[in-house]
Amino acid sequence: MKNTLFYLVAVFLCTACSTNEDKIKNTVENYLKENLDDFGRYESVSWEEPQEIDSIVKYDWRYNAQINNLNMCSKRITDLESNLKVYQDKRDTLSNNYKELISQKEDGINRYGEAQKSLSDFCKNYPYVKGWSIKHSYRAPNKSGVLELQKETFYITDDFSKIVNK
Repeated sequence: MKNTLFYLVAVFLCTACSTNEDKIKNTVENYLKENLDDFGRYESVSWEEPQEIDSIVKYDWRYNAQINNLNMCSKRITDLESNLKVYQDKRDTLSNNYKELISQKEDGINRYGEAQKSLSDFCKNYPYVKGWSIKHSYRAPNKSGVLELQKETFYITDDFSKIVNK
């Protein structure tokens, strides 16, 4: 009798516990329920496997824009340095072109420093959120009422309480 009761309790607990994937899907569907104009016509098409992520900042478009800016500044400085190697003769270093390239390189170095500071400030002020990401395809009516296929990546907090970065 005790073994039967134990197995019943174990089965109940296993079925009552939902998986992380179920919790993530519920969070996304609740978000869509609150934010779609006509959730009644929402149709789920597909879900990809949820991915655990260490920091959502890496997926923010503003972060990626700042990284791209930093890379462009770095590339510009490298290009200018290779152009400056052409002016190895001492007489060439007196030319206006050489002086202009030096000025551009100094500006590039200053811009690179500003971009580094901006990225650093952005990361310091960005809330650290560990969580999950999941890609979801669904059909929902657009403003004209026509069902349209949507593909979105949702970022969910570690405790499955809300969608972030939307």
